[in-house]
Amino acid sequence: MPADWNFASRSKDPSPVGSALFIALRAADVYLQYALIRHAFTPGTLVPYIGGSVVAHSTATASSSLFGLGLTPYHTLIVALAAGSAAKQMVWQAFISEQTMPPTFALVIAGFNTALNSFNTLLSLYSRTSAVGPGGGLASSAYVGIAMYVVGMALELGSEVQRKAFKTKSENKGKPCGEGLWGLATNVNYGGYALWRGGYACIAAGLTWGGFVTGGIANDFVTRAIPSMEDYLVNKVSSLKSLVFEVRLRTRANLMGLQYGEEYQRIKKRVPYRLIPFVY
Repeated sequence: MPADWNFASRSKDPSPVGSALFIALRAADVYLQYALIRHAFTPGTLVPYIGGSVVAHSTATASSSLFGLGLTPYHTLIVALAAGSAAKQMVWQAFISEQTMPPTFALVIAGFNTALNSFNTLLSLYSRTSAVGPGGGLASSAYVGIAMYVVGMALELGSEVQRKAFKTKSENKGKPCGEGLWGLATNVNYGGYALWRGGYACIAAGLTWGGFVTGGIANDFVTRAIPSMEDYLVNKVSSLKSLVFEVRLRTRANLMGLQYGEEYQRIKKRVPYRLIPFVY
């Protein structure tokens, strides 16, 4: 992310171009994942050099498959995971987020999600990594992944909806949200993202890959994103990068940063977990 992510991303200026670009890219990702599976482009060209084979991923006719996609149940689920993640993020951008989405940010965020989805898709197609079950069905690890995906999505989307409702109330103007799911973990939306991302990976390539993805994303949040965000909240006004931006934010936010800092410190003392409720 850009160095000034926490400053620029807190701006609430309209960003129709960036928002439209983000939504379009996330929608296009679903078709990309379907095309990768349906036609198995890349695995077919790489397999002769790395060994292994492409797992069964399509049915004889579209009519004999779920939703007429022409895919096995397992790979229909892989496409559904991509569609679910895209839908969640499109809803977030269109109806929940109040923050500016510059085109650069849209490209970075959408690009990261598409790259990770595509890697999962390719792993699900390759015989030495795929977690496909017998006959193109679901392996036991897939059910663990489904649980992680559903719980993670519920935590991330549910917390963001709750925060949106909290901030629409006039009495909460200039206050961080510390109720509902936010009363269980101070960064519960981040924890939800790490969980569903790990569940997605688990379904694609098994428990080891799922654990690696969950741990990697959680570690990034704990060591980089959360400290950076907390520093922003606690020192929202004093740590701004330029005098021009500081004056702009002071005028628009009416020094809410100082209020945020004090209230957020109280929430941190009251809420026992930082990322995932009852875990960390």
